[in-house]
Amino acid sequence: MTAPPAQLSSLSQMLPAELDCAAKLLDTLAAEHAALIRGDADSINSASTLKLQQMKAFQYLLSERDQFLVRLGFPPGKEGTEALLESGPADHPTRENWEELQKMALRLRDGNDLNGGIVALEQHHVQQALDILTGRAGGDQTYGPAGSRSNGHQSNSLAKA
Repeated sequence: MTAPPAQLSSLSQMLPAELDCAAKLLDTLAAEHAALIRGDADSINSASTLKLQQMKAFQYLLSERDQFLVRLGFPPGKEGTEALLESGPADHPTRENWEELQKMALRLRDGNDLNGGIVALEQHHVQQALDILTGRAGGDQTYGPAGSRSNGHQSNSLAKA
C-alpha cells in the first residue's frame, strides 16, 4: 500500500511537535540530574514537577499520532509509524524527523535511567543511615520465604523461661 501524500504530510506536521516536546524533556532531565548531583531538594522537586507535566504533554502527542495511524489502518506506535513511512517515498523528509525522534527517545530513556539510578542510590544511603540510627546496622537485605525483604537479622531468644 502506498501512502497518499496527505497522510505523510499529516505525519510530518505531528513529528516536529513531538521532537520539540522530547527536546524539552531532555533539558528537564539534565536539570533534574544537576539538581540530584547537588542534592538541591527544591530544584529536584521543580524538575520532577515539570518533567511530569512534559510527560503528560508528550503522551498526549503520542496518543494523537496513534489515533491517526489507526484511522489509516496502521498499528499504533513505532510499528505503525514505520509502516506508514515505508509506504511512502524513500526520500521523504519526514523520515529524518522520525529518525531524530528515535535517537531522542534513546537519550530520554538513558537520562531517565541515570537519574533513577541516582535516586535509588540515595534511597539506599538513607536506608543505611536509618538502620544505623535504629540499631539494625550491619544486616544485609535478604529475601524471606514469602519474597518479602528483611534486614537479615532475626530476633532469637538466648533463653526460655
